[in-house]
Amino acid sequence: MADNIRVLHVDDAQGFAEMTAEYLERIADDLTVVTATSPDDGLDRLDGGIDCVVSDYEMPGQNGLELFDAVRDRYPDLPFILFTGKGNEAVASEAITAGVTDYLQKDGGTDQYTILANRVRTAVERRRARRERERSERRFEAVFEDPQTLVGVLNPDGTVRKANQTALEAVGAPLEEVVGQPFWELSWWPEGHAAEVEEWVERAADGEYVEVDIDHTTAGSAQFSYHGYIRPVRDDDGDIVSLIASGHDVTEKRERAETLERTRDLLAQTEQLASVGGWEIDVSDGPPYEGNPTEGFYRLHGLDPDEHVPVEQTGELLHPADRERVEDSLSTLLTEGEPFDLEARIVTPDGETRWVRSIGVPVEEDGEFDKCHGAIVDITDLKRQEAELERKADLLRHAQQIADVGGWELDIAEPPYEATWTDQLFEIFGIPPRDAVTPDEVLSFVHPDDHDRVAAETERLIEEGEGLTQEYRIVTGEGEERWLRVISEQPDDRADIIRGATLDITEQKQTTQALRERERTLSQYKEFTDDIFDAVDDVFFLLDEHGRVRRWNESLERVTGHDGDDLASMDGVAFFRPEDRETVREACRAGDTTIELPLVADDGEPVPYEFVFDRVETPEGERRTAAIGRDISARKEREEALARTNRQLQTILETTTALVFLKDSDGRYQRINDRFREVLVDGPMDVVGKTDAELFPDEIAQQIRADDRQVIETGESIEREEEVPTPHGTRTFLTLKNPIYDAEGNVAGICGVATDITERAEYKAHVERQKERLDEFASIVSHDLRNPLDVARGRLQLAEADPSAEHLAAIERSLDRMQELIDDLLALARQGEAVTDIQPVAVENAVEQAWRSVRTGAATLETDIEGTVMADPTRLQQLFENLVRNSVEHGSASSRTESDTSVERGSTAPPPEPGDGDVTPDSNGSMVSDTSQTAAGGITVTVGALDDGTGFYVEDDGEGIPDDEREKVFRSGYSTSESGTGFGLAIVREIAEAHDWAVAVAESASGGARFEFRGVDGPD
Repeated sequence: MADNIRVLHVDDAQGFAEMTAEYLERIADDLTVVTATSPDDGLDRLDGGIDCVVSDYEMPGQNGLELFDAVRDRYPDLPFILFTGKGNEAVASEAITAGVTDYLQKDGGTDQYTILANRVRTAVERRRARRERERSERRFEAVFEDPQTLVGVLNPDGTVRKANQTALEAVGAPLEEVVGQPFWELSWWPEGHAAEVEEWVERAADGEYVEVDIDHTTAGSAQFSYHGYIRPVRDDDGDIVSLIASGHDVTEKRERAETLERTRDLLAQTEQLASVGGWEIDVSDGPPYEGNPTEGFYRLHGLDPDEHVPVEQTGELLHPADRERVEDSLSTLLTEGEPFDLEARIVTPDGETRWVRSIGVPVEEDGEFDKCHGAIVDITDLKRQEAELERKADLLRHAQQIADVGGWELDIAEPPYEATWTDQLFEIFGIPPRDAVTPDEVLSFVHPDDHDRVAAETERLIEEGEGLTQEYRIVTGEGEERWLRVISEQPDDRADIIRGATLDITEQKQTTQALRERERTLSQYKEFTDDIFDAVDDVFFLLDEHGRVRRWNESLERVTGHDGDDLASMDGVAFFRPEDRETVREACRAGDTTIELPLVADDGEPVPYEFVFDRVETPEGERRTAAIGRDISARKEREEALARTNRQLQTILETTTALVFLKDSDGRYQRINDRFREVLVDGPMDVVGKTDAELFPDEIAQQIRADDRQVIETGESIEREEEVPTPHGTRTFLTLKNPIYDAEGNVAGICGVATDITERAEYKAHVERQKERLDEFASIVSHDLRNPLDVARGRLQLAEADPSAEHLAAIERSLDRMQELIDDLLALARQGEAVTDIQPVAVENAVEQAWRSVRTGAATLETDIEGTVMADPTRLQQLFENLVRNSVEHGSASSRTESDTSVERGSTAPPPEPGDGDVTPDSNGSMVSDTSQTAAGGITVTVGALDDGTGFYVEDDGEGIPDDEREKVFRSGYSTSESGTGFGLAIVREIAEAHDWAVAVAESASGGARFEFRGVDGPD
């Protein structure tokens, strides 16, 4: 579709301007019309988005040509079309002389809008084409005058038509010697290439875009190379009218490329020998950045040099553990020029992991940072050697750490007797590693309480060289107290050294101390738990494997009346009634059991208790059964009261006619009454646990959920009137929703009560509909009856001066017209009343009776429907009569006046039988001959059943009803016919709605009108 055209239409007749805009936009979907009712208004609406101005000539204050001058002052080339009703040669001559784009005189037909649309489109397209040519010419001139580009314009046969100065200098000849010469015979080309160049020209002349290379580097003294194109130029008809040849001198570029290629070969050999790769990144135009890796770079990464790796994706070549670190360093180099030198792992395409050292540095040219250079070196073998060495050292460190032991060697050849320590020993002492440690330095860490003893033992060790084992405390360099065990000995082959191992036994010492503390604590804890058991009201007892009581609290003695001596020899089941004792034994065996059992009190009466039985194990590994019992007499009383309340509530829920429900905060139903299930649930589905989304359509469920959330979030009650689909049809409810609070005072859900107000809502809708119909009737009476009444009054006045039969006949027709309107109004009012006489009606019989009641002329009836429907017989026949009359009167072109280009719908009365020369008043009060109305031609009316079985249809094979009029035809008083009342189809609608049927307008298979009725019930 072409670009949209915006038209400004200026005409002081607002109605005509709006009608013109509507016609133009209907005729041409690429036109958008903006209207203005005065030149000043038009100038205010004029902006750069307007493509064409259409203006009337005669307008108050300023005529169309004066508006044209004002428009030209702003937009000199904007198309301006004078569309005026003042048609004479003087105006046309003045308009053309002034420079108006086009001139068109208004007439009474609709063809003028098609002509106007075509002229608007032509004027705008010419302007757009002219502007595009001007832009193309400016672009070509800019290229043609480029001193770096050789440009020549050729005729389609290959002869030169034009050449720029750069091309003439390359040829070495003036323009007059070049023009008219075959392009392939110019000195541009090396000797022996004429045939090849001629082939290029022929290919371009055939429409091909040809790329050419001219290399003179091997042709004697001329050392230059060119690269360019020969491309065809077409006119508006697509014919090739010329060829454009252009080219650039690429001599230096090729020389640099050859030098670069030699350098790259040398670099590649060097990189391969040294396992090195390099790269260069241009940062002047990034990001994104353009990278240039060497072959060595690709080889180290296991990639094909032909594969392009964008700078932003180089991180994918790295090991995931190193990726972020390297990418951060590279980003800092590219953005801030910060160099980096780091080691990282790469992963080749075959999955091999290799270590590389990567170095990146910024490069400045003329003081500007615009490039980065870098190199990577494969250090995988070096890393493997370092890893093996580290592995062995790490093995020793881990062995010392696991054992928490440090080694040392003391040189006792001569003072100051220096010792060498392992790293773990420095860690034990909490000091940084150093080369040597003397005995005196070690003694400075020894705890004061152990210092003298350790000093004496150390002195004896050095003097005698005999091994010994010591335990003492030190205070580490970090201030922490530790226990050490030191074992030392002198090698058999070395009398000048003593070797030893120092173990950190702090945890061992602490564990021993903790065990002692724990024993004391456990003893205290036992006393404490005994006090707790005796303090609580719950009874407690512990049974052994044989069920004998081994431990109890004072509450058990108090409740059962047994003293300690009795309990120590009793069986645990003796506290319960005989019939409950087997249950107690089973609970003791199973453990982890909670049961409610009466405990026999000291007076022999059973008391309600809740017991927890569990299996426990003593520190000695013996299995026991612990039982704790709580008196639940008060709870039982509360539960019974709550049960009575629940029964009362349930009675209320099941006897009320309202729908009652409870939901949690997630919108899930927790409880509903039977009335809720009867009205809303289809079948045996369990509603509890479900949400509204599982019960109702999405739109209704979302609205219900929104109301629920409002109650939960605000804690306030709401009342809503809702329409909800049920298995028995859509019902209207007045729903009150209140928040439900939990024990902490938070809203935990909602309680809803829904009252069915369907009948009340329907009655309200009925009253509103009746009011609307009364308003509608009042409007029709005040408007449609006024026109024939005014005509009758006018004719009566004329008849007083000239009492001819013509005026009396006109008055009679006006009175008949008024009677027809009144009859249709009464019919419309009656059909809107509720249907009471519902009975089975044979559709085919009703159709045939309606057909006999209407003058059908040459029309024919076809029926394709059987059976009966539930309807009011009289109203059903009226429905078919109106539809048949509508098809017969308006179904074909022959049923319309010649000036009527749209379908007339809505008349209910039979068409008049005018005599010769009869006239009827039109909407403006003028007279229109009735002889232009003729009976319908061979229209076929068909009545049949809908394919889905939901109703029936009535259709004809006439010209149909346009899409934009289908919603209007049911309006009361709507008619495009001068003689129709506009109530026929309105009555059809009223009859359908009175039966609760849905009626819609469609198009028949033959293109005629089709009326479909759905929701039609048959007899049960």
